[in-house]
Amino acid sequence: MYLKNQLEFSKGATDTKKVKELLSDGKLDESEIDTYFKVFSTDETKFTNYIKLQNSLYTSLNDEYNLGEISQETLIPIIEEIYIKDLLPFEERSTCKQKYIRDITSAAALALIEHGGCIALDLTVVAGIICHSAVSLIQWNSGQDALDAYHACFKK
Repeated sequence: MYLKNQLEFSKGATDTKKVKELLSDGKLDESEIDTYFKVFSTDETKFTNYIKLQNSLYTSLNDEYNLGEISQETLIPIIEEIYIKDLLPFEERSTCKQKYIRDITSAAALALIEHGGCIALDLTVVAGIICHSAVSLIQWNSGQDALDAYHACFKK
């Protein structure tokens, strides 16, 4: 459910150019939050509720799997299996698709770890929003890069 929610949230991005602009300086600050909400078709209340749900799901996952002790490299094949099975079912397995899945699962694994780090900042609402937003932006951008590479792979 956690990964599915992440994927669904990232699909809300309406303006690729604006997302890239938000990432252009390598940071996200408070003055950019309204733009972030607009680009991802959300608002502060919806985003805060989304983060609360994700934090709850993360806590459950952490209780069961002790995520703080698992490396990104260990998470990748686990997330990859979930993506292949439930979220991105491909009937044929080409090298291009396998690389695409590996790239987006790597981004998802890193985002899972980073969102876990943001939870401590949720006590100060603005810092939590900025942290989770930045992680979402980076994951979205990584997903777009993976998609671009996927399309380019077929042109070779």
